[in-house]
Amino acid sequence: MEFSLAEQPWIPVLTDKGMDERSLLTVLDSDVRDLASGDVLEDAAILRLLVAIVIAATDQKMTAQQWISDHRDRFDLFCTQHPFGQNPDMARFIGTEGAARPIIDASYALAGSGSTAVNQFHTLSGITFSPAAAARLLLMRQAFSVGGIQQFTEAIIYETVPDTRPGKQGKTRSQAAGSAAYGKGPLSAKTAVCTNRAFVWIDAGRLEETVAVNARVCAGKPVGTFHFGWPDPATPPPIAGRPTGVLDALTWPSRSIYLVPGDPVEEIMVCDGVRWPDPKDPQYPPEREAELVPHAVFERKTAKAPATIQGVHVERVPWRQLMVGLASEQPADSVLAAAINTAADLPAGARVRIAGLGSYQARIDGPVAGSFPVPVPGVDMGALVDLISQAFVQHGSYFGSLAHASGLTDRTQSARLTGRLSGYAGLPAQLEQLAIDYACGRSTVEEASQRVAVLVDAANGAALDQFRVSHPAAAGKVAGRKASPPPPAKTGTTSRKVS
Repeated sequence: MEFSLAEQPWIPVLTDKGMDERSLLTVLDSDVRDLASGDVLEDAAILRLLVAIVIAATDQKMTAQQWISDHRDRFDLFCTQHPFGQNPDMARFIGTEGAARPIIDASYALAGSGSTAVNQFHTLSGITFSPAAAARLLLMRQAFSVGGIQQFTEAIIYETVPDTRPGKQGKTRSQAAGSAAYGKGPLSAKTAVCTNRAFVWIDAGRLEETVAVNARVCAGKPVGTFHFGWPDPATPPPIAGRPTGVLDALTWPSRSIYLVPGDPVEEIMVCDGVRWPDPKDPQYPPEREAELVPHAVFERKTAKAPATIQGVHVERVPWRQLMVGLASEQPADSVLAAAINTAADLPAGARVRIAGLGSYQARIDGPVAGSFPVPVPGVDMGALVDLISQAFVQHGSYFGSLAHASGLTDRTQSARLTGRLSGYAGLPAQLEQLAIDYACGRSTVEEASQRVAVLVDAANGAALDQFRVSHPAAAGKVAGRKASPPPPAKTGTTSRKVS
């Protein structure tokens, strides 16, 4: 059985004529606008693969289509020797109880908040995946898997041997002949490369150009290894990996995975894979990781600290994270630095986008995705960041006063209750449009500052109105206070001016 990712359609795309599915050999045709699987994590994982293909092809002075054709035997999803993205050694565990699980168990779309464990109704649902959908799931899990305990079996193989114990001559007995799985189970796992780091890219408006732009970000960097699958079937997981270039990060086999071949695919095996170096590994200081993973948002925790990759979590507004990244100092060869430095050469309407998975160990908080326009030359991004930060601080302070007066600041109180009483929920979306208008050159600092004042005043008023219903005494106490004037807007204190 075979399913060629190079030749058979498996990538949902939006084209000039509508929705379609493409193979690796046709996905970068000029009529394709964007990836369109319906799952932002799957789209980001597929994009990483396409960027890696273009980097590998460029390194060998070939087109992407030529390179794919030369390696088409490595893109077979069900190859018995080297199935794409998988560990073929796991096939020997198909008959081991607990090794293979329903493929729906590997989908984060149904995992919900709080754990990677799919509940019994999903597990017993009988849902299966087409080979195309299974391929997309495979890429997503290699890029965005969370850590913690992996639900892989620990089973002991028994063999029948002659019983040599006194009085047992002529009889047989069973004895353990070894472990059927990879050591003691269940296995603990580390997060995948893009889970909390997130994948950041420039969206140029059409897929072919988007892939080319993001591949050029890696020009001049060490190329490394393109991982078609498990590095060595004779080596059981987990493996402490040693990446050497950008292709490693883009194609890193974070999980030892095996899709039980079938059409549809019904079962999957998943356990820990090749572990990305620990942040404390002296061979991989922050400067080295910035070289290997340029498609990320970087920050300096102190003025003298090295630039490190900023993680994602569901409470961090993604467009604001990108905006701050565009305004602050980034490593010279990172994707956000490239967006600023090449803004004049990018198509009108180009954006930077981010996709990650908020998690802690095995807990899934949810996907984090957003975008922000590449700033036009001449805008002061530092001034914009200061305005937006000021807005969040002002409303947060006002709402904090309401919550404190109402007795809702005790740690035993429900955070969800507090959230329901806040007008804060609508403020980020309102500020996003304000920030976009400024970054695109449609408003001045003064106009943006005036709009911020109006939006914050409205958010404060909405919060006060809600507290008047549920906590009228506290609302009256806060409303009776004399309002303090807002601090003057800062100009360009956060970073450089985009020029």
